[in-house]
Amino acid sequence: SHTANLQKKLAEGLIERIALSRLVGPPPGPRRLCTNVNLGIEGIEGESLLLLCDMQGIALASGPSCVTQNMKISHILQAIGLNETQARGNILMTLGKDNTDFDIDYVLDTLPGLVEKLRSMSPSWNNSKLKI
Repeated sequence: SHTANLQKKLAEGLIERIALSRLVGPPPGPRRLCTNVNLGIEGIEGESLLLLCDMQGIALASGPSCVTQNMKISHILQAIGLNETQARGNILMTLGKDNTDFDIDYVLDTLPGLVEKLRSMSPSWNNSKLKI
């Protein structure tokens, strides 16, 4: 129940704070493992966000769990309904018994600003109709 509560707080908080993001998979609850939060975020490259997060002490993964050596969008991410820009901005965070509310608050306070930083540096985002 500890991890499930953290997952719900993290997923809902990120969706609320990051415009044009979507939870990949079912919402937190009985149909989802409570140890992960997977988001598709428009207007960023997941690898870039991964590097910025690493510098802030936040560990996450980018892309699907089945990674290939090419830059094509994963057929797995396409099959679950992500469009190309969401798939490029796909991130995966895992949770466990050692995570705390403080950890979740730190991610919620930090990650949205990093997404905005990446979006502000992107010529394609700045010229996009998706821009908020």
